[in-house]
Amino acid sequence: MAVILNRAGLAFRAVMTQKMLAEANWAADRLKLPTKRPIQITDIKDLFISMPSGCVLQRTNPPFYPDTVFGTNIFNPNIPRDARLRALKIGPNGRIDTANFEFRFYGAQLAGIMRLSAPRVEYYADNLDALIGRKSLIDTNGAWQLATQWLAAVDMDMAALSKLKHSVSQLHYLLRGATNTITLPIYYVDIGTRHFPACGLLKAYDTPMVTVEVLGTTKTLQNVDLAVDFGSDGIPYDNRPPLLITNALDLIRAPNPPTEQLKKAPSLKPIGTGINLGYVDFNHVNFITHIQTDMLLNDATIKDAIQFAAGQPDTGGEFSPNSMTVYGFWGLTFGLDNY
Repeated sequence: MAVILNRAGLAFRAVMTQKMLAEANWAADRLKLPTKRPIQITDIKDLFISMPSGCVLQRTNPPFYPDTVFGTNIFNPNIPRDARLRALKIGPNGRIDTANFEFRFYGAQLAGIMRLSAPRVEYYADNLDALIGRKSLIDTNGAWQLATQWLAAVDMDMAALSKLKHSVSQLHYLLRGATNTITLPIYYVDIGTRHFPACGLLKAYDTPMVTVEVLGTTKTLQNVDLAVDFGSDGIPYDNRPPLLITNALDLIRAPNPPTEQLKKAPSLKPIGTGINLGYVDFNHVNFITHIQTDMLLNDATIKDAIQFAAGQPDTGGEFSPNSMTVYGFWGLTFGLDNY
């Protein structure tokens, strides 16, 4: 029986939602977020859950194969397929939105929290004029202190993070028609640097390892982007254990109940879909995912898997079979016979 890792049934989605909701409640309590607690399933206004193959934990250094005990042999057809599938580490990759907060998940970790003024809209993002002339209750030192307190509250490894270069800056705002910028009471605390090398059409770029945005008028959290480098070769800035779903394969294989049993509770509003995971290039992620899924499930060669992945619509048309020049190291890694 083939296993479809690109389709999420109700059993998988239900457990994934429960995992994300429990972690969101834990973070909301630790950070004392100004929101209803505990967050209930009925408080979710918008929900995104990645397809199961997008929830597989990858190693953080090239080649980005799944983080399993088999290493590069995860694609070796001589190892029973079920053993390879059960070796995959699967955890949340998605987002939960309540009326006033967004909780983002990536790599089986809580990856970020953002205060909202509307679904998928950051607090004050559409109304920065309202902050003009407002007095800040903190300075850059106060922003740093708040940021480190919050990071410690969600079990980030402050001993490691404190050794990294950091900066604190304020938002500079240019009014329409004006020539001079105005400094607003919004602070950005950036810690560390993460480098992403050029790949395909994607140019190389750098981002902070961790960013905390502080609203100075109320000394409250606006947004936090956490380091998500879980993996056997990653840097574990997050002391929380990964949110792994140990029976994920069984949940993926579980059929949905008959349609007539799916009764929507009248008190629940339909949950939409969407995603906002910041810097993540999902065309690239999907391209890699299709390659790995085709090799793992269909025992495809690297060449055939790349050609298959390049033809999938969710890669945005950014890749072609010529992308093998970019991913040529796969042949060296997995063996030229498979190439």
